[in-house]
Formats: sequence, C-alpha cells, structure tokens
Amino acid sequence: MTAIHSVAEDQGRFVQAFRENVLQVIGSYEASEKETEILKQIEACQKKLMELMKTGIKDGKEDFEQEYDKIMRKLKELQKARAQTAKENRLAKSCQQRTADLEQYVKKTSWLQREFDEELVRRLIRGIKVVNENKLEIQFHSGIVMVQRMDFEE
Repeated sequence: MTAIHSVAEDQGRFVQAFRENVLQVIGSYEASEKETEILKQIEACQKKLMELMKTGIKDGKEDFEQEYDKIMRKLKELQKARAQTAKENRLAKSCQQRTADLEQYVKKTSWLQREFDEELVRRLIRGIKVVNENKLEIQFHSGIVMVQRMDFEE
C-alpha cells in the first residue's frame, strides 16, 4: 500500500492520468456499424447467386462456373469480415464495460486509505518482484515501476 500511496500522492493528477491511460488503452475500441453493412452485402451476393442459378440453368451459360466461383469467393470474404467485425464489436462492448467499472471504482475509492485493499492492489499492480531481502520491485499496470525498500525493526 505504501507504493500505491507514493504514486497516488497527488490524488487529482493521479486519478486524471489513470483515467486517461485506461481510456487510451481500453476505450480505443468502439463498436461499429460495419456488421450491418456487411450483412447487406452478403444478402446482395446471395440474391446474385440465386439469379445466376436461375439464368444459368435455363440458358446453359458458358461462364456459369466462373461467375459462380466469383460470387462464392466474395461471399466467403464477406462472412470472414462479418465474423471479424462481430468479434471486434464484442471486444468493444467488453472494453466499454471494463472502463465503466474502473471509472465507478475510481469514483468510490479513497486513494489515501491506509489499510490494505486487495481489490485496489489487483487493479493497479501487475507484479511484484523480490530483488533481495530488503528490496521489492513493484510494476503497475500503467507501466510505472518503482523500487520499495523494506525496513525491518527488531
């Protein structure tokens, strides 16, 4: 907790920097409307395919196979793009929720509390490395690394 307090001493500046870092990393994902557009394109390709099937069977079109392959390749590309866009939208939604959760936590937390707060530690600290018996290296999720000396009184 001492390490957290030494980093968070200036509460206003720390909280603002923390919020900006979180939004920069997490908030950079935004849900898009691309999936709707891709669905429209898939529908149009399916219609083209149905028309090709009708006219190709009736007329015995010579380039039927080439046209069919072209439409099917386009459909596969669009389906891959739709899957990727859906994945990105789920990630964006998840990131927006995490950002909201962190903002809510930051608002309710007293940064200068002196007792151990496990939730705060887990949210702020990425890892702690023992350098030697008197020294710890603490790495925060934000990238800040600090060394904490351990003083023992006997």
